[in-house]
Order: sequence, then structure tokens, then C-alpha cells
Amino acid sequence: MEFDATLILIGEEEESSGRVADDARGANVIPIDQQLYQEGDEPWDRGEHVGEAYGIAITTPSGRAVCNLTFEFGDEDSIAMHGVLRVEGNAIGSGMMAVVGGTGKFHQASGSVRVEHRNPKRYRLML
Repeated sequence: MEFDATLILIGEEEESSGRVADDARGANVIPIDQQLYQEGDEPWDRGEHVGEAYGIAITTPSGRAVCNLTFEFGDEDSIAMHGVLRVEGNAIGSGMMAVVGGTGKFHQASGSVRVEHRNPKRYRLML
């Protein structure tokens, strides 16, 4: 996978991933389990499969989700993120997260990631 300072990925959610229980006013733990694809020729189109996304989010009574997310690209390359996103309906919504580190070729990664909510999700990493 080639990348420059900006990497755009599409996250296709697994069946139970990223969903908030019907009553999101209390604290809920939300599993995140997605397949990651490079964005294709058109925005939101899936291109080549490049990895997986794993994480958890905890909702708050004020309608926010505190998220920890890791993009895994093979056995040794990963990018870790942390941030607070809005809860939109029964899903984690759009917003910004911080890139807090990585492993392998991303071992000195820092920057931010813009999460755009739609199913699938769209991640624009600025490293």
C-alpha cells in the first residue's frame, strides 16, 4: 500500500460493529470491527482491500462516543487513534480524532484523522 501525507480509507462495518444500543443516553460499549479499503476512483468507492480496523467506543449521556481505534495493515504495520465523536442516531458519527502512534512503517506516525459517517465510514488520515 502506497501513501503520502494524506491517506483516505473506506471502512466497511461488520454486522454488529459501530452500533449503539437503542437507548444511547447511558454508557454503552460499542465494538468496532471493519474491513479497510483504499478509496477507489470516486469518493466513497471501495478500492483495494488494505487491512482491518479494530476498536471500542464508550458512549456518554451527552451523546458523545469516546473512541479508541487501530488500523491494522498486515502483521507489523498499524496506526492508533483516539478521540471523541458525536453519536448520530444509533451509530458513531463524524468528527476528528488524533493519531497517537503506530507500529512498523508507521512507528513515528502523528497527525489527525477526519471520520466521515455514512455506511461505509470514510477516514481521511493526515499524517
